[in-house]
Amino acid sequence: MTDVPAPRSLGSSYVLDRRVGSGAQGEVWSGRRVESGEVLAFKVLRAELVEAPGVVEGFIKERSTLMRVRSPFVVTIRDVVIEGSTFAIVMDYVGGGDLRALVRQEGSLRPADLAGLGAGVAQGLTAVHEAGVVHRDVKPANILLEPVGALRGGPGSAPASPVRLPGGAWVRPRVADFGVARICDTFAAAHATGAVGTPLYMAPEILSSQPPTPAADVYSLGVVLYQMACGTPPFVGQAPQLLAQHARHDPGRPQGVADPLWDLIVSMLSKHPAARPDAREVARRLTLMRSQLADLPAAPVLAQPPRSSLSPEPYEWDAEHGVGRQVEQSVGKAGPAQETTVAVTASPTLPLARQVQPPGTSSGLPAPSPGSGGRQPGGAPERALTLPPAGPSGAVPPEPDGAGIRSSSTGGTPDRSAGGPDGADSAASLSVYGYVDGCPAGPAVATAPGSGRSSTSRSSGRPGRRLVPVVVVALVVAVAAAATVTTWWWRAREATVADPGWLLSVPAGDDVREDLRVSGVSEGISSPGGGLYAARSDGAWSLYDLTGSGGAAVWSGRCSTTAVFWNDDSLLCQTPSSSILVHRDGTTSQPPGPSSFEWVGATSTRTVLVEEKGRGDLVAMTPEGSVAWRLRGDYREGVVRNGYVLTHDSGLGETQVVSVSSGTVLASVREEEPDFPEEDTDLPPTSPTGQADLASRYPGGFNITTGEEAFSRVTESGVTIYESDGTEAQTLEGTYSPQAVSVLSAPLDAQSLAEAYAASAHSSSVRYAFGPDEPVETVVSTSDCSVTANRTQLEIPDRSPGEACFISVLGALRGEALLVQVGQPSTSTTATGDAVVAYSLSDGAALWQVRGTMVGLAAPRSGEADGRLLVAQTGSSRVDLAVVSVAGS
Repeated sequence: MTDVPAPRSLGSSYVLDRRVGSGAQGEVWSGRRVESGEVLAFKVLRAELVEAPGVVEGFIKERSTLMRVRSPFVVTIRDVVIEGSTFAIVMDYVGGGDLRALVRQEGSLRPADLAGLGAGVAQGLTAVHEAGVVHRDVKPANILLEPVGALRGGPGSAPASPVRLPGGAWVRPRVADFGVARICDTFAAAHATGAVGTPLYMAPEILSSQPPTPAADVYSLGVVLYQMACGTPPFVGQAPQLLAQHARHDPGRPQGVADPLWDLIVSMLSKHPAARPDAREVARRLTLMRSQLADLPAAPVLAQPPRSSLSPEPYEWDAEHGVGRQVEQSVGKAGPAQETTVAVTASPTLPLARQVQPPGTSSGLPAPSPGSGGRQPGGAPERALTLPPAGPSGAVPPEPDGAGIRSSSTGGTPDRSAGGPDGADSAASLSVYGYVDGCPAGPAVATAPGSGRSSTSRSSGRPGRRLVPVVVVALVVAVAAAATVTTWWWRAREATVADPGWLLSVPAGDDVREDLRVSGVSEGISSPGGGLYAARSDGAWSLYDLTGSGGAAVWSGRCSTTAVFWNDDSLLCQTPSSSILVHRDGTTSQPPGPSSFEWVGATSTRTVLVEEKGRGDLVAMTPEGSVAWRLRGDYREGVVRNGYVLTHDSGLGETQVVSVSSGTVLASVREEEPDFPEEDTDLPPTSPTGQADLASRYPGGFNITTGEEAFSRVTESGVTIYESDGTEAQTLEGTYSPQAVSVLSAPLDAQSLAEAYAASAHSSSVRYAFGPDEPVETVVSTSDCSVTANRTQLEIPDRSPGEACFISVLGALRGEALLVQVGQPSTSTTATGDAVVAYSLSDGAALWQVRGTMVGLAAPRSGEADGRLLVAQTGSSRVDLAVVSVAGS
C-alpha cells in the first residue's frame, strides 16, 4: 500500500492535512490556516526546483506581482512560505473538479454553457495579463470549477455569472497555475529546457526565440473552446506532430458549432499572434453570444477532430532554431494525446520541421481542399516527454486519466491513496490540484551525449546485401543482412512458432535438402520478406520466386544502374534512361511516384525514396502506387530495417529514426552527416573487413536491427531503449556496444532488449545468443579454434594445416540448437573450407551441416511453414547461391 504522510505544520500559520497528489513540481496538499481554519491548497516544491539557481529568489521577487492578481475567475496565490528546505505556495482551495473532468463526462457542452465558462476563463486571463503575467499553460486541467450555488437573476445576468451544469450544479471557472509559468521560466533558463507548455494546447510562437505574449494564452483558450464544443482538440497526435500542426494547419470545423462561436474560435486560433483578439475581447464576445446560443443543443461528440487543412499563412519558427523550414502537412494517427506540461525547445531531439505530408500534397500533385486533409497512421512522442499509453484502438481520448500527473520517471507519482481516478475521493481531488502539472523534472529535452554512425545505411540507388566474388572473404561472416540473422531473448512467444524473416523460423532438424540453385552469381539480393531473389550473372539480372515449386527465373534482363526491391512483390530495374518494375509473375510496369528519385529501402508494403536525385523530401509509396507520407527535408540516403528508416536530414543536421508506416520521426540527434558507405557492409567486427569503427556503423548511435518492436541508441554513457512508437522505455547507464545484441533469432520487445544489453555487459569474453528460451552463453576461442555453448564444447570441424580459424555464432534455431558459421571459403582442394553447421545444445554434436557461407533467409515454400537458408557456395571460378531447407525433427 502507498504510505499516506501524516499531517504536519508549515510555519506557524498553516497545517498540511492531506497530500492529494505529487507531480513534476512537487507535492500538493490540502490544509488550513491555523487561526481561522480556512481550507487552502498548498504546493510544496520539490528539492530540485528549490535548489536550482534563481528559482526561489525569482519567485520571491515576483511574489508581490502574483499576489496582486485578483479576480473571481482566478485561483489566487495567498502566500509564499519558506521554512528550512521547504518552499510552499499557498492558494485558494477550489473543490468542484476541473474542466477536463467535465468534458470527459459530458463529451461536448451546450453552446451557452461553453460561452459562459469560456467568458469566465477569458476574464481570469485578462486579470492575469493586466498583472504582466503570461500563463503559458492554459488547458482544461488548469481550469478549476468552483461550486457557487444558484445565482439570483439566472444565467447571463452579469458577465461574471456562473454556469449551470447539466446535473444542476452552478459553477464558476477559475484559472489555476498562472504563477507556475514564472517558476518554470526560471527553472528552464537555469537548465536550458526552453519553452513550457502542453503540446495539445500550445501556441505556435511558444517555440520562437521571442518571449511569449498574452496572445499565446488566447490561442490555448481557443483550443479549449474547440474541445468543449465537440469533445476533442483540433489537433491530436504526438508532440512533434502537434506542434507542427499548430503552426501549419487550420482546424476542421466540427458539425453543429454555431457560426458566431466558430468565427471566434477561428480568430483565436490564428497562426500569428497579432491577428488574435485579446482576452478581454474574447470575454466580451462570449458574454454577448451566450444568450444567442441559449436554445442550441450540444454538438455531436467526436472521437477525433475533423480533417484539418494547410494554412495559407503558416507560422514560421526562427531559422536559428532550425525549425523555420516549410512543412506542408503534419499528420498522424491519434496516438496518445498529450496533456502533460513539458518544457520543449527547438533542439536536436525535437523534430518539428520535418513532419509527415499525406498523399496529394507533393510538388506537382493537388493540395487538399480545406477540411480534406488527413492523418496518417503513427505518431511519436518527443523523447523528452512523458506520454500515457495508447488505447486499444490507437485513438486515445485527448485527456487520458491521470494526465497532468508525472510518472515516476519524471519526478513524481500520483498519490492514488489520496485522490484521483483511482483514489477514494471524487475526481475533484486531483482535479482541484491541476497544480501538480508544470515544470519538467530536470532538463526536459535530452541532449546528445556522444554519437555513433552506422554503415548499415546504403547509398541511394544502390542495393545492399550483395553477393560479390571479390568480397567473398567478407561474406563468410555476413550474418544474413537480408534477414538480420542473429539470435535473441525469447519472451511471451511459443518457441514452436515460425517467425518469417528471422532465424527462429528455421527448425533444428537433422538433415538438409537443396530446393534451388542459382549458378554463377556475381550479385544477389532478397526481397524484404524473402519470397523473391534477384541474382546478377554475366551482366544480366534474373528474378526468382522462392515460394514456388519451379526453379526457373520468372524474368531476366539488364539493369545497368540499379536493381533493388521495390517491395515484397516487385524488383526495381533501372538504366540511365529508364526504370521498370518487375513483378512476381514476370510482368513489368512503370514505377509510380516521382519521376526523379533515389531509392532508400523497402519493407513488404512500403517503398522509401528520396524524391529528387541528390537531395530532397523523404517519401513512402504504397503497393498501389500512392504516396503514403512525405517528410519535408534535405535527405540523401538511409537504410530501412524492421519498419524503421535510419536517415539524415542535412538541412536540420540530424540523424533520425523514422517510422516506415507513418513517416513519423521517432527519435533524432544532431550530428554531422554520416559517411554512408557505397555498399552495405553490415558485417560483424570479427570480419577482416568488418572491423570498421562502430561510430560509422550506427549513425547517431541508433540500432534498428533488433526487430519491429523496439530500437535503441548507444552513447558514451549508456543505452536508451525505445518502444516502436518512439517512447523511451528505459535507459541503462554504463558502457555498451550495439554489437552486443547482434546475435538474435527473432525480434526483441523493449524489455527483452534492455535485458539483452544488461546481460551482455556482464563479461567481455562471453557472447550471448538470445534464443527461444534462455540466452545461450557462447565463448569463442580462436587460439584453439573452439566454441562452447552453455559450457558445452561444440564439435567444430578440424582445419587443414595453414588454414585460418574462423567461427561466427549465427543464432539459435527452433528446437534447442545453435547455428554456427565455421571456416572460410577456399578454392583449395585440401582446405576444409566454409560450412554452416547446426549443433545440439545438449551435447554439442553436429546435427547437420551444409557447405558454404550463410548470407540470408528465404521465405517458406507455398504451403510450408519453415524458413530456409540462403547459402553462398564458392567454387573454383564462380559463386552459386543455394536455397536450403532443413528436414527432420
